[in-house]
Amino acid sequence: MQMTERLLETIVGSEARVAILDVTGIAEIDTSVARNLLKAVDAAKMLGAQIVVTGFSPDAAQTLAQLGVDLRELNTRGSLKAGISDAFQMVNQEVVGTGKKSRRQGI
Repeated sequence: MQMTERLLETIVGSEARVAILDVTGIAEIDTSVARNLLKAVDAAKMLGAQIVVTGFSPDAAQTLAQLGVDLRELNTRGSLKAGISDAFQMVNQEVVGTGKKSRRQGI
């Protein structure tokens, strides 16, 4: 609940079009956590923001699949790096470069 409140406040305060939720730090992802993620994403969509969820561990993905939790409506990526890349694409920008030094294009 706190995560959703913070997410929505941040979206409104920054007028964000895209937000990334990284679930790497969540120790156990079960149906309850998945349900709360879906509610947070739905609420963010009502404010006009798209959400990218990153950081599902292989164990969490397997558990959710075995439980039959339907996350097809979530835009998920396996890593934060992939999520950031998707977020830039959603706002018609791209990250270019190699190694540690990258820059944004299309601003």
